[in-house]
Amino acid sequence: MWLQVVLAIIFGSLYVSWYVWNKYSFWQRKGFPYIKPSIPFGNIGDTVRQKTSLGQCLHELYKKSSDGIVGIYLFFRPALMIRDADIVKNILTADFEYFYDRGVYCDEKNDPLSASLFAITGHKWKTMRSTLSPTFTSGKLKNMFPTIKETATELENHIEKHANAGKPIEMFEVCARYAVDIIGSVFFGITVDSINNPENTFRQIGRIAQGEKLSVALRSLTLVLVPKLAKIFRLGFMPPFVGKYVINLVKETIEYREKNSVTRNDFMQLLLQLRNTGKVSANDETWKTQADGNNKMMTIEQCASQVFLFYIAGSESSAGTICFCIHELCHQRNLLDEAQREVDEMLRRHNGQVTYDNIGELPFLDKCINETIRMYPGLPLFNRMCTKDYPIPGTDYVIEKGTPIIVSLLGLQMDPKYFPEPEKFKPNRFDKGNEDFVPNAFYPFGDGPRNCIAQRMGKIVVKVALVMLLSKYDFHCMESDKPHELKFKLSTLNLSLLDDIKVKVTPRKTTMLGDTNKSAANGKIWHGN
Repeated sequence: MWLQVVLAIIFGSLYVSWYVWNKYSFWQRKGFPYIKPSIPFGNIGDTVRQKTSLGQCLHELYKKSSDGIVGIYLFFRPALMIRDADIVKNILTADFEYFYDRGVYCDEKNDPLSASLFAITGHKWKTMRSTLSPTFTSGKLKNMFPTIKETATELENHIEKHANAGKPIEMFEVCARYAVDIIGSVFFGITVDSINNPENTFRQIGRIAQGEKLSVALRSLTLVLVPKLAKIFRLGFMPPFVGKYVINLVKETIEYREKNSVTRNDFMQLLLQLRNTGKVSANDETWKTQADGNNKMMTIEQCASQVFLFYIAGSESSAGTICFCIHELCHQRNLLDEAQREVDEMLRRHNGQVTYDNIGELPFLDKCINETIRMYPGLPLFNRMCTKDYPIPGTDYVIEKGTPIIVSLLGLQMDPKYFPEPEKFKPNRFDKGNEDFVPNAFYPFGDGPRNCIAQRMGKIVVKVALVMLLSKYDFHCMESDKPHELKFKLSTLNLSLLDDIKVKVTPRKTTMLGDTNKSAANGKIWHGN
């Protein structure tokens, strides 16, 4: 008996040792450069132990190597980190056919909320992408613009209270409320009012979904890095009550509009067109759709999965971009002055009106936004799955089918090889025709067929807020606030602040329009068409 136990322990130990060696020698056997892993978390132990976020962990791995392609381990799963900007470009664009999918968790049958455009694969992704693309044309966005501007006005009114009282404001918190209100209004078709009621249910659901609790954070990590394990243990894309809430909310909105023939210029209305006709009207002025009671082209669950994707992908990233941009401008007064002058001059040309068209006349503000999302990308990594063997051009390496591909955006976009003096906020590095960076290393929205479908919407949300705030207020750093010493949450996939940035806000005394308060009172700044 004892002999059998001893032999079982010996053979069990030998098997475990062989298994670990076999897994962790994978890249060595394949001849790829690699970063030495540690048992049992591979190269992401600091993230699992909550010492650093996944984005920051991958950034540190990026800095440990000088090779363009380097093998890493996600637990026991071999993956390749691509550090060469030209190879990244090829993977996303020219050689996209080899990297068609993201390789993240998706279970449309048992977990419909997981089947968003981000996660679905193959032909289903191609069909859904082509179906949704017409919802983000310039004409459609122009018609949704008044809703965005209305919410930005609420943001401006909220900040005015702090400015008049001389109180500092927690910039990320208030920008997050603004972004959530836009998501609720434009994508879900509901009024949320997080700006004035920050503890509403809709926002609480978003906080849970974005991983502020450790259990949800570990779930998200597994869904992205080891999706097979997530399916085996039936982890689910979200806690069940989140999925139930979102699907019921979308169901109520859709059924109400179909029953009462309600039409509104928002993304939900375009989903109604897709649901009932299978396509979006080519006429940007046609938003109404006739409900078909029998032949639905999209299910409630499919509609819910798409709008929920924009919630979790867009709210914190938009809020962060506004917040980080103001944070950086506060620390370089000359840049803040230049941004305000440009906004003032644009408003003067257009009699104080903020419109979809005239916010496109702000090249310096565009550069400030680009520099912000370079330094603080909302999602600091992206991934792909190799869908067929890929010989890397100019090398002897072949990426085998089924290999996960990881790109550290923080790594690329903070690499001095691609961006000189990467720690410095230098908007003018994006001067057209005189760029001081390598374009193939700048991917805040991805690139190629699987880039961010809503990137233009995201930029509008950010730019409208900045225009309205910069035109009326001055922003000042608190004494305790130091540039580039921000701390980020360890539990989220997004680059999310641990401690908010407090900013002192004061009303501007004069602008290119004259007295700021007088202009606002006359409705010239905020209430244009």
